[in-house]
Amino acid sequence: MGKKSRRRGKSSKGKGGLASSSNANMQQITKKADSHAPPSGAFCWICLEEGIDDLGKPLVRDCSCRGVSGFAHLGCTIKYAQQKSEDSSKNDKIEFSEAWTDCPNCNQRYRNKLFMDLVNALITYTKSNYPCKPSIKCLDFPCEPMRYIEAMFVKLMALQETDTEVNLGLWKNAAMDGMAVASEIISVISKMKENCALIFGSSPIDETVINLEAHVYDQLGMINLKDALLEDRSYRSKPNVKYFQKYKEMSESIGDTISVSDAEYKIQQWKDFFGNSKEGSSFSRGWTSVLRKKYKQDSDIETGRRLATSLMDERHGIECRRLVAELIIKSLRIHGPDHDTTRDLQSLQETLTFVIVNWKNEWYQAVRCEDDGDKYVLKGPISSPQGLGIISKGDNTHVISAHEAVIGYPGTPVICHGLTNATHLNEKIGDIRGIDVKTKQCEIHFEDTNLKPCLVKQKNLRILFELPEN
Repeated sequence: MGKKSRRRGKSSKGKGGLASSSNANMQQITKKADSHAPPSGAFCWICLEEGIDDLGKPLVRDCSCRGVSGFAHLGCTIKYAQQKSEDSSKNDKIEFSEAWTDCPNCNQRYRNKLFMDLVNALITYTKSNYPCKPSIKCLDFPCEPMRYIEAMFVKLMALQETDTEVNLGLWKNAAMDGMAVASEIISVISKMKENCALIFGSSPIDETVINLEAHVYDQLGMINLKDALLEDRSYRSKPNVKYFQKYKEMSESIGDTISVSDAEYKIQQWKDFFGNSKEGSSFSRGWTSVLRKKYKQDSDIETGRRLATSLMDERHGIECRRLVAELIIKSLRIHGPDHDTTRDLQSLQETLTFVIVNWKNEWYQAVRCEDDGDKYVLKGPISSPQGLGIISKGDNTHVISAHEAVIGYPGTPVICHGLTNATHLNEKIGDIRGIDVKTKQCEIHFEDTNLKPCLVKQKNLRILFELPEN
């Protein structure tokens, strides 16, 4: 989607008079982010006043600004955003909404309750200040249709991104609101298509509208997929891949190849989760390749996060670890240590370094090696080898010989040693991509891409707890 895609990817929650029950829901979802108390000396960067405003509202900040910078009264920020929207060029939809979604000081997206409050205000402002032209009043749009669907799309993005870790019940409400918002956008676009000559003075409808509608279906698919992967889905119908298929179809119609690849990857993800598909690996590899190219071009943190997730799914342990370490450095520099993005990346890094082995038919976490890799320090046992929902069944520490443990998880970084017939592979590092439990052989893909993948016995592998410098 180009530049617009990136902005939409940063979009947030809003409220436009639809599903009135969700205001309370929005407040609850972001309670945890409401404690950004301004430090001594902080003042509103817009009105330059300290403390509360005339309405008794405090200074707020939830972006990537640090120290005393970036604080403002909500009312002042809304007035600033309104002025910026009024000053924007008529046809630049990104410029129109940017002041409502991005902090002008750190140039990063607002987050949590502050973000939701601003997007709510954006929709209210749009409906109040951009009425329908007299020629289309008979069509009963809430306001000027293009402005309206752009503002509502921001809300849809935010609802899809609701933090499920807070409360599954709150996610349920957000998901239902998201479905309602999407239906509203699609309904308005359908009416726009039927009356495009009257609205735009031309036919067929502008590709910008098709582009947005395609991404509405993408967001519907993400809501549906996210919901299906959670335990409580009694309130909605059986998971369906139709939204991603519609996303792909509409993207193809306007030649948006990046979005087509994205849709294909998500369709395959769906099949992998719910259809026992055997086609997943080729699609995943294709999408990983697309993301590699995109990250090389823009070095965007969000693109990097998506690439890291794809690499983790493909068991590219070493490449994923190196990328996440790089992203954490970027996020600390841009967002700071307390930003959600930094914390999420640090959490992902912890997941990647959680090494699992099997010893005496029990699963353990391998914490570190000793004696130059000849011994492992284990903790456990634990209940699951999958790294998800792990429950400790014991907190005992064991020091064992390395050859006693069976490496239990593809993606684990290893180093070859003691090979007599392939001595050129000794001290070479790579990922385990497959494990044959019977023969105790592992399929190794080396970081040095000049080396071909090969099968190596576990006795000739040592777990690589820390990667050497690249």
